[in-house]
Amino acid sequence: MVDMLRAARLGCDLSAVVITGGDRATGASVPKRDLMGELLVLLEQGQLKIGKLREGPRLVRELMDVRESGGRVGAEGAGEHDDLVIALALACWRAKRREFCGEVGHRLPGI
Repeated sequence: MVDMLRAARLGCDLSAVVITGGDRATGASVPKRDLMGELLVLLEQGQLKIGKLREGPRLVRELMDVRESGGRVGAEGAGEHDDLVIALALACWRAKRREFCGEVGHRLPGI
């Protein structure tokens, strides 16, 4: 996926992240449950709000379908997806880290 995005020359910075089932983040690898946990904290604390987005209702549905079960975090049930939730969680995770793989990142207000 990263190679395809880089080949598309989108004109923006890309940060490759490996989502793992592990217990702790190391470099550019981060456990999925950490991503989801940080996202839920931001939402619960009111630091992140879902505005009137075209895909807003779908994002809300996906957020409501995300569950933790036996150490696995994700959408439960057949046909359920968590793609938008993961994309949002990655964006928030990246925004909170000032340094990432040797790059200086930009912090978002309130994050």
